[in-house]
Amino acid sequence: MKKNRLWLAASILLSCLGVGLILYYTRMIPGVGGDSVQYVMGAENILEGNGYARFSGEGQTRPITGFPPLYSILLAGVGLTGIDLFDGARLLNAILFGGSVFLTSLLIWSHVRSIWPALIGGALVLPALSLVEIHGMVMTEPLFIFLMLLAIYSLTRYLSTPKIFYLILASLTISLATMTRYVGLGLLTAGGISILLLSRSAWKRRLIDCVILSGFTFLPLYFWLRRNAMVSGTTVNRELIYHPMDSTLMRVFLAEVLSWFAPRNLGFSRPVRNVLVLLLAVPWPALYYFQEFRAVIKEKKHPEKDFWSLPWVLALYVVSYIAILIVNSTLLDAGTTLGAPPRYLAPIFVAIVMIFVIAVHRLLQGWTKGITPRIVAVFIGLSLVALYTMQIVDRVRDPILVGGYFEYKYKRMDAVREFEKLDPGTAIVSNNPEMVYVMAHRTAYMWPIAFDHYKLEEREDYAEQIEATREKLLNGGVLIIFGWPEEAEDIVFDLLGAERLSGFIDVTFFGYPELLQ
Repeated sequence: MKKNRLWLAASILLSCLGVGLILYYTRMIPGVGGDSVQYVMGAENILEGNGYARFSGEGQTRPITGFPPLYSILLAGVGLTGIDLFDGARLLNAILFGGSVFLTSLLIWSHVRSIWPALIGGALVLPALSLVEIHGMVMTEPLFIFLMLLAIYSLTRYLSTPKIFYLILASLTISLATMTRYVGLGLLTAGGISILLLSRSAWKRRLIDCVILSGFTFLPLYFWLRRNAMVSGTTVNRELIYHPMDSTLMRVFLAEVLSWFAPRNLGFSRPVRNVLVLLLAVPWPALYYFQEFRAVIKEKKHPEKDFWSLPWVLALYVVSYIAILIVNSTLLDAGTTLGAPPRYLAPIFVAIVMIFVIAVHRLLQGWTKGITPRIVAVFIGLSLVALYTMQIVDRVRDPILVGGYFEYKYKRMDAVREFEKLDPGTAIVSNNPEMVYVMAHRTAYMWPIAFDHYKLEEREDYAEQIEATREKLLNGGVLIIFGWPEEAEDIVFDLLGAERLSGFIDVTFFGYPELLQ
């Protein structure tokens, strides 16, 4: 009992540190990108009774179909208190981060019943650069990671104690995770396979359990996708098109994984870091799973202790999640940016931390030839915590680094003042309508797009887009360009014949001067 209280107190302390870290990191502004604006617009429209929609053009609303709705629904709930939605997201993400740190420690503790592994696991999650960064952003990953951990806890508890309550809880959390990010289907895959392979129940009961698990996940998803098809003619705003993952993008994914075990601030070259990862990361879990599998085969039954299935559920989830990422990057999302891998892999990082800590602890439990390996393992764990902490020091110290679009805005206040001079009725066309929303809280039309990077094809309606934009400018509208468009799209300016009205750092206003006098 004393050990339980000690673990609980230490884990709550880690959780509170996590909440405080994110609140301090975002003390000036939360991080905001293009997707963030869509989530906030979705929450605004929910509050205004317009459903899950974004603002377009001159204030019109358009249904959002590219993102699941749960994060915006939760933001809208926070907004009912009257708090600004960006500030609400900041507070929500801090709480979710604290919850995820605690759940990581709880899962490891539940499986190993040892304080040090549980606390080191939580401590590894707390200062992880990618996790701190995404929890500082108005994004869906913080909610997804929290729900992922809750789903894994419920599922492993059910596999140990087959009570219907835990199965329904696992089903509901997987459903909520999927309605936060569609990649939550990886949880369903891992859950279904876990029940089929690891459950102690009869096969008929296992199949029924899989049906229950799938039903709770697919029913809300079915109605949601049906809604999307009815309001916009598309289910997820994507089409199935084969496009092999770019080799540069694959290297960025790999580099992110390497940084988990050999952080970049070690200062070693890439080959040396590769060797360190091979020595530190691969042998421990490989040997652990081999021994566990051999024990199951030999005994022909599963262990009786609670949460015995956790390492297997985690492994199945990692494989399922990676498979969905591969499908997404090769069949659905051709526009994956080089900055996306840390965000996409963050849920896997949390799962890998738990696998690694559990594997090392279990292997050392069987070591009977002295305490040196235990000391080395603790030293390596604490060294990684220290290296992770060093990585985030500069980030946390300078809060403007989290800003994203807000940082862009505050460094270009002269452009913001130019926005304020525009008549409220002036139509705005831009290559980044979300940036317009952040800088001026104004809505804007998307400027003509020649090539669709998601469908990997030329837009057939390009000429119509040009004419629609010209008409808006002829009626006194303004074209606002952030940065400079790709070379292939420079032709837009020739086709429109718009003149430069004013220019600032990376922000240029175009239009027909004679119509604006």
